[in-house]
Amino acid sequence: MTVGGAVSAVLDHACYGDVMFALEQQSGSVVTYIAEVHRDHATRLAALDEPEGI
Repeated sequence: MTVGGAVSAVLDHACYGDVMFALEQQSGSVVTYIAEVHRDHATRLAALDEPEGI
């Protein structure tokens, strides 16, 4: 994958998240999303500080 392709993939994912958030706000519903990740990735993610607002 090229750098441009990687940046595009990240931006596509971010846009999708923004669209999903906007739809939730319009509907007034709260949705929980679940993702399965490899144990090593989960360990690294668990060590991160929780983002403000979550």
